[in-house]
Amino acid sequence: MKKVYFFYIALTLFSLSLYGANEIDNLLANIEEKSDLSLKTKQENTGVSYIYTKHDLDIMQAKYLSDVLKSTEIGYKDSRYGIIDPFNFFNTTPFSSSMIKVFIDNEEISSALYGSGLPILGDMELGFVDHIEIYAQNPTFAYSTEPSMVIIRIYSKEADRDIGGKITTSFGSYKSNLQSFQYADTLDKYSYLFYLSRDINRKKNIFVDNVNIKRNIKNYNLFASIYDDKNRFMLKAVHYDKGGLFGISLDAKPDTSDIKTDNIHLGYERNIDKFNLSFIFDKIKNETVYKENILNYYKFTPMSSFYVKSTSEIYTTKASYICKYKNNKMILGDKLRLKHFVYNNIKINV
Repeated sequence: MKKVYFFYIALTLFSLSLYGANEIDNLLANIEEKSDLSLKTKQENTGVSYIYTKHDLDIMQAKYLSDVLKSTEIGYKDSRYGIIDPFNFFNTTPFSSSMIKVFIDNEEISSALYGSGLPILGDMELGFVDHIEIYAQNPTFAYSTEPSMVIIRIYSKEADRDIGGKITTSFGSYKSNLQSFQYADTLDKYSYLFYLSRDINRKKNIFVDNVNIKRNIKNYNLFASIYDDKNRFMLKAVHYDKGGLFGISLDAKPDTSDIKTDNIHLGYERNIDKFNLSFIFDKIKNETVYKENILNYYKFTPMSSFYVKSTSEIYTTKASYICKYKNNKMILGDKLRLKHFVYNNIKINV
């Protein structure tokens, strides 16, 4: 009889401990949800919106921006050049989604070649990201310098929430691997975040007539941000070497297909009461090479190789003032953007 009572008491205590653990987990989840930064940054009256908090990204195990797009109506596609291109409808152009604009901490990452930063950031590893907001169909012109159908707003982690250092390494299928280093702290009135990562994303081999189509991606990512209540400096640098998929190959089986890209982004933003001022610089260097016995034709002449090197630069400045009266808001300001793009080198059959 004593054994039965003892078993009953032990079972009751175990059930209470589980109940208490669940209550604590629920309480922590509620606190995290209420303190989430997306509650401060979410924009109103901007059409269809998708908000992915830090908690959401962890649950989704979203590693890249492309993983997040797969769960939206925008969707995910690659062009035949291996570039993320949701609006691509199986055409031959390298990129058709220039109406998708991408921002990091209110600064647009853009390209004079593509008209969007999505080809640069689509395969970006999300280790430095706190949350992501996506606005579609009717995005506000208060943020986009150029016409857009979709605005993707990425917000980095903040030092007061992720203070300290962290080193991460992970391994995946097909010998994929990732190493990253993060450090965040606050000194006097300034806070800073530094993030560095190396990501090798190997994908399942696809063969066309025994030719292995190149799809793997090697990505180096640097992000640094220094800010206080009124000022923010941001540095973003990316280098990636990726397979160019089919490219310009007529039979979709190039022997060599490779795209190398270097991107640097520098930005400064200042907020004083209702006044906002920002300066942004983007530079992208791109090298593409395709080789095959008969790759394509140029002026009725067979091509066995195609190499192109290009450089694009964008300078953007913005000044705005927000006036609020009762339930009304008016934005006054001006934006100026200068673009420069050049093909540095084009070689055929060399």
